Amino acid sequence: MVPVVPCRLDRINPLRLILPAAVLLLASCQAGSPQPAFEATNAFIYAPLTPAQGAGYFVLHNRTPEPDTLLAVTVDWARATTIHQTSESDGMVRMSHLSHVAVPAMDSLTLAPGGIHLMFMDLSRMPVAGDTVQIQLHLQRGGVVAVRAAVRPYGQE
Repeated sequence: MVPVVPCRLDRINPLRLILPAAVLLLASCQAGSPQPAFEATNAFIYAPLTPAQGAGYFVLHNRTPEPDTLLAVTVDWARATTIHQTSESDGMVRMSHLSHVAVPAMDSLTLAPGGIHLMFMDLSRMPVAGDTVQIQLHLQRGGVVAVRAAVRPYGQE
């Protein structure tokens, strides 16, 4: 026979029961928070030297099992935004316009100086170092991805 031990509930501190349960609940909420399907990280632009043009960079993560395509980029502070690629041939550096860029499934697309990058033309305002600007990426499958990009002094890595 198992002995029965009397328990007096009036002597139990309710915090000893509630606090561990609350900690477990909060931990499970954070651990289960899904990451966005598409996310841009390390986003920045260089502070433009003139209102004629500026450049932007980021890493776009695709966490879906399907590839996607970056079709366009828009901002409200430039008349036009295009995607370009820098290449070198016969000692000459060239920039070419890209109509779209593939974003591989479960991988990322890196826009960086000397490679694929954004060009902002005919700026309606001049972002300055320390500002943050909004950029919208338009994906074929993923829709619009909002990006906050830091404005760095020109040439700062």
